[in-house]
Amino acid sequence: MDIAIQWAWGLHYAHAQGVIHRAVSPNTLLITPDNAAKVTDFGWTTISAINAIAGMSPAQIHPTLLTPQIDCRGWGLSILEMFAGGRTWAAETPASQVLQDYLATETDDPAEGTPLPQMPLRAVQLLQRCFQDHPEQNHSEQNHPEQNHPEQNHPEQNHPEQPTLLLQQVATELQAVYRETMGHIYPHREPIAPDSTPKGVADRFNNTAVLLWDLGRSNEAVTLWEQALIAQPHHLESIYNRGLMLWRSGKVSDDQALLRHLETSRSANPTWAVDYLLSLVHLERGDSEAALKLLENIQAEGVQQKEITAALATVKQRLPVAKQLLPNFSTRIAPQHPTSPEMVAVTLGAASRYALSGDAAGAIRLWDIPTGKALSGFKGHQGAVRAIAFSPDGCSVLSGGDDQIMQLWNVADTSHIHLFDGRERRATDLYRRSPFSPFAALLGKLDGFTRRLQSTTHHGTVWSVGFSADGRYVVSGGDDRVVKLWDIQTGKCLRIFQGHKGPVLAVQFTPDRQHILSASADQTIKLWEITTGHEVQTFKGHRHLTSIACSADGQYVAASADPLQVWDISTGQRVQSFEMQGSRSVVFTPEGRFILAGGDDQHLRLWEIASGRCLRTFDGHQSGIRAIALSSDGNYALSADATALKWWAIHSSTLPDLAPLRLSQIQLTDPQITSDHLYEQEVAQAQVALAQGDVMTAAQHIRQARSQPGYNRGAEAVQTWLSLYTSLPRQSLNSSWEQVTFERYTEAINSVAFSPDSNCLLTGSADTTLKLWNIQTSRCLLSFEGHKIK
Repeated sequence: MDIAIQWAWGLHYAHAQGVIHRAVSPNTLLITPDNAAKVTDFGWTTISAINAIAGMSPAQIHPTLLTPQIDCRGWGLSILEMFAGGRTWAAETPASQVLQDYLATETDDPAEGTPLPQMPLRAVQLLQRCFQDHPEQNHSEQNHPEQNHPEQNHPEQNHPEQPTLLLQQVATELQAVYRETMGHIYPHREPIAPDSTPKGVADRFNNTAVLLWDLGRSNEAVTLWEQALIAQPHHLESIYNRGLMLWRSGKVSDDQALLRHLETSRSANPTWAVDYLLSLVHLERGDSEAALKLLENIQAEGVQQKEITAALATVKQRLPVAKQLLPNFSTRIAPQHPTSPEMVAVTLGAASRYALSGDAAGAIRLWDIPTGKALSGFKGHQGAVRAIAFSPDGCSVLSGGDDQIMQLWNVADTSHIHLFDGRERRATDLYRRSPFSPFAALLGKLDGFTRRLQSTTHHGTVWSVGFSADGRYVVSGGDDRVVKLWDIQTGKCLRIFQGHKGPVLAVQFTPDRQHILSASADQTIKLWEITTGHEVQTFKGHRHLTSIACSADGQYVAASADPLQVWDISTGQRVQSFEMQGSRSVVFTPEGRFILAGGDDQHLRLWEIASGRCLRTFDGHQSGIRAIALSSDGNYALSADATALKWWAIHSSTLPDLAPLRLSQIQLTDPQITSDHLYEQEVAQAQVALAQGDVMTAAQHIRQARSQPGYNRGAEAVQTWLSLYTSLPRQSLNSSWEQVTFERYTEAINSVAFSPDSNCLLTGSADTTLKLWNIQTSRCLLSFEGHKIK
C-alpha cells in the first residue's frame, strides 16, 4: 500500500507537468534503500506495446486517447500484480477481466506456498475505476442517462477531463484504506515538488539534459543546460555538466575553463559540493594529487558521503599514474648552474635514463635523470646549439647550431668523432672513436679548426638534426633552405632536398624509413622521398611554424604553429587543430592518442587528438618553453625553458577516468517558506518599492534577496540592483565575477564593442578576424574574415 500511494503521487506530479508515462509497469519503478518509490523510463514505449502493459487491445488504442488514463490502467495492473504475486495473465487481456479473474482465484503464492494478502474492498473499487475506459464519462452518464452524446463516434473528442485528479483521489483514498488495514494513519505526507522557482526550473532542465545526452541528443542537452543557467546562473550541476561535456567534445578545448567556472560558483553553493565536482574533473585530467587534496579537505570538514569515500578510493588507486611535475630537476639544476646560458634544445636517450641539453653558449650537457645531476659536457661549438639528438643505440650524440657545423660525439668519453662537412672521413677519425687514444683531444682540436676554414654543414644556422631508426643516416635542415641526408660512418652528404623558400627549422625521418619530413619558415611542411629526392606532399596553411612531429605509425604529422595542427600524411588533409598560441615544440605520444606541446605561454599541454580538447595543462615553468622530449613509453616528458629543465610524469597510455554527469537532487519537502520563495518575495517587494519611487526600501529588499543561498547573483536581483545605480551612490566595489568567456581566438584581442541593446559583442583580433558573439550564451554568431593584416 505504501508503494502504491507513492507511485500514485509520482504519476500525479508527472501529469501535472503535462507528461504521460505510457508504459507504467513494475519495471518502471525504482525503490531506494529508504523505501522511497521513484518512477522512471518516461515515454519509452510505442502504441503497439501499450496493450501488453495497460491491458488494452490494439483496436481500443487511438493516438488521441494516449492520455493520463493510460497511466491509471498501468498503475492499477501493477498494483494488482503485487497483490497477485506476479503477472498471471496473457498480453491483451482486458484489465477489467484480469481483476475479475484475480478476485475469483485463490490468493496463495504457488511458488512459496504462503498466503498473499487479500486486496481490501475499497482498493478493489479503486482499481475498477482505473480500468474503466472513461471513468468520468461513465459517472456523468449515470447521473444524466437521458442525455445523448453525439461525440461518441469521434474518439478524439472523448478526452478524459479528470484523470489527473483521479490519481490524486486514488492516493487520498488509499491512505484511508491504509489506516483501516494497518490500524494507524499513513506516516507520510505528499511531497511538494519544486515549483517554478529558478532552482526548480534549473534542476528540471539539468536532469532532462542528462537524459538527452545519454540518448545522443547532445545539442538539445547543451541548450537545456544553457536555459538552466539562464534560470539560475550559478546552478552547480548545470555548470559542471555543461562544462564537462563541452570540454570532453572539444567545443571548449581548455581544461582550465571548467575549473574556473566551478571555482566562481563557490559563493552560491556548498563548498564541499564544489570541491567534490572539482575533484572529479581533476581525476579525469589525471591530476590525482589535486583531487586527493580536495577530497581529504571535505572529509576533514566532517562531511560523510558515500560518493566522497568512493572517489577517495579511486583517487588513491590512481596516484601511481598521476600526471604531474616530478622533482628530479626542479630543485637541483639551479644550484648547480646558477648563471648557465639559455637552454635552447633538449633530447632524451632511448631508455630515458639520460638527457641532453644544448645552450646559447655552445655547451652540450649530459644529465642523469634519476639524480638530476649533470654528468659531463661536450665542447666544440662556437655558437648556440640549436639541435641535438641521441643515436638509437644511445652511444653517439649529434648536434648542430649557429656555427653552421654539425658534429658527432662519443657519449662514453664526450670525445669528438667527426664533422659532417661533405668530405670522406680520414684515418685520424679512428683514434677519436677510442676513448683511450692519447691523441684524441689534440687531433680533434686541430682537425676541427682546419675543417671550419674549409667547409660547413649548412650555409647558416643548423636548426634541426635527426637519426634514422637504424642509426646509419642522419638528416639536417638549416638557414640555407635545404634538407641534407648524410652517411653516419663517412660524414658524406648523400642527397640534398631543395624546394623550401625559407630556413628549414625541423626535420624528421618517417617510421617507414622511406621519407623525410621537413618544416620551414616559409610556413610549409614537405614530405620527401629519400630514394628519388622528390617532393611527395606539401602541407600549407600555417602561421608561426616552428617544429613538427610524426606519429609512431607514420600516419600523421603534427605542426607546432598558431594554431597547432595535425595532418594526415597520406591524404594531405588537416584532421585536427588545437587553439594554442606561441607553441615552440610538439611530440606525439607512442599510442597516437595525444600530442604534447609547449611554448611561449609557459604551459605544457596534453591534447587529445580525437576530440581536440586539452586533457591536461601542466604548470611549472617560469618562462617560455623552448623544447620538449618524450620518453619512448610515453610515461615521462622533459621540457626546457631558458634556465630550467622539468621532468614530468605523463602516463599517456593510461586512459582518463571519465567524470560522471551529475543529476540534480530535487528536494521534495513539506510545505514551508524556502529560500526560493523568500528570494521571489524580496525581489517582488523591491520592484514594488522601486515603482513607488522608494529606492532605499528597494535596495534593502534586493540585499535580502541576494543573501538567500544560491541567489547572490540571481538574474532578477542583479538587474534590479543595476537599475538603482542612477539613484543611489556607489561607494565601493562589492564584488566581481567572470560572467562569460569567449574562447575561439588564436591571437590577441585588440578591440571590443557592445551592441546598442547589450545583447551582442563585436571583437577584433590580431588573427585578422572580426567576431560577433551572443553575450548570454557565449556563442560566436558570425566570423568576418577577409582582412589580410591585423
